[in-house]
Amino acid sequence: MKQNRYTTNRSAAFVSTDFFTNAESQDFAFRLSERGVDELARTFARTMRSRGDIQRVLAACELLAAANGYADEAAGRCALVDEWLFKSGYVPDPATLDLARQRLDRIMVRENVASDLNMSGRLFLSLRARLAKRPKRVKRKLAKDDRPGFRALSRWLNESQGEVDDGPEFDRRGDARVVQVYVTVNAACKLINYRKVSVLELWLNNNNDANELSAAVKILLRGWRGTLKAVEFDHVPDGTIPRDAWHPPYRALTHCRDELAALPVLESFTTRNMYFEDQTLRAVCQNPRLKRLTVSNAKVSRKGFRRIAVCKTLEGVSVTRCTGINQTDREYLATRLPRVQYVTIGD
Repeated sequence: MKQNRYTTNRSAAFVSTDFFTNAESQDFAFRLSERGVDELARTFARTMRSRGDIQRVLAACELLAAANGYADEAAGRCALVDEWLFKSGYVPDPATLDLARQRLDRIMVRENVASDLNMSGRLFLSLRARLAKRPKRVKRKLAKDDRPGFRALSRWLNESQGEVDDGPEFDRRGDARVVQVYVTVNAACKLINYRKVSVLELWLNNNNDANELSAAVKILLRGWRGTLKAVEFDHVPDGTIPRDAWHPPYRALTHCRDELAALPVLESFTTRNMYFEDQTLRAVCQNPRLKRLTVSNAKVSRKGFRRIAVCKTLEGVSVTRCTGINQTDREYLATRLPRVQYVTIGD
């Protein structure tokens, strides 16, 4: 596959251009938006034993440099951090900045740390210099969504897999419908910088790395949790390769139960040919505005199916290719959902 700045973090040719293109830094940014400055304290209290610990500390240091008035204009932005700084008005105190410099110095003296993290050594030098500067007052404002860049990245991901693609569709308000057949952590970190995505459809081909896909889906669901109204996941069978060469069903959804349960404006959920079972179904049904639920070729039991009844907002349910679910279960559900217009089951 053609290599460029959007390729997976696992690529030997990939060199990150900023500190927010990995799963750990994005997890820090998400938890910062939830917990505020407490997350900074937790991050700097880490022992930095693992690669992930170092990536989180670097992300925290970059945030402090930006909060102190010296954001790296040459590097890619992290919308979650930008939004938190804008809303909180946070200004770091001297003790926190000193702690950040100490932590960064301990990282920089490690042998081959830049190459181990697939980062340029200049990133570290730039960050250290910006942390050393005197505080500068800046008027904070949110950056405008980069629609052309967002479209280009989305198209490139699909075209790298041989798909003909026009990129995301936008409505009059700028809300986007995104369809991807392939996604990486690095790309997901950049995609979520476009903040208004209402429809996410992952029609996944056989080329996705299972572990990286799970991490990427988590990033996408967190990044767009306040705007997603419809999500669809489908592991699309590849008829051009022998059946015994197909991936097992991707387990990304089971690894993202917390995220799937926290989509406050979600109205429609669809999964086909993914590994999807009772606990993940229960998580999806916790969303307060869910209206339509479609499940096909999943590991949902009769007991799990009947638990859908707790979601009183549902207007339509379609379940196919789930062994053991029968007409009795359909009638059970239909009589317990006050708004339901249809409940269908099938082979």
